Amino acid sequence: LLGDKADKHNDLIVTGSHGCKSILPSLSGIDFSSYKNCYLILDNDEAGEEATRSIIGEYPFFKDKRSLLRGCKDINEYLCQKRAGNYQ
Repeated sequence: LLGDKADKHNDLIVTGSHGCKSILPSLSGIDFSSYKNCYLILDNDEAGEEATRSIIGEYPFFKDKRSLLRGCKDINEYLCQKRAGNYQ
């Protein structure tokens, strides 16, 4: 999804926006000092907006990358559209 802009070695955490309250405690156990970039690609809805604000409030080094979804409601819809050839 991030194309050539991503490093060779990435870790991916996928969760629905409803999982924000459950993921925040899990994030506290991760040492992010070794990560060059940390991206969030949550849902393009009110819950995703709220979750993004909450996570970035706790971890301001995260970057909101929902703009990559190009109008899709979530990462799953984006990937399905891409697989169908609707996105390059």
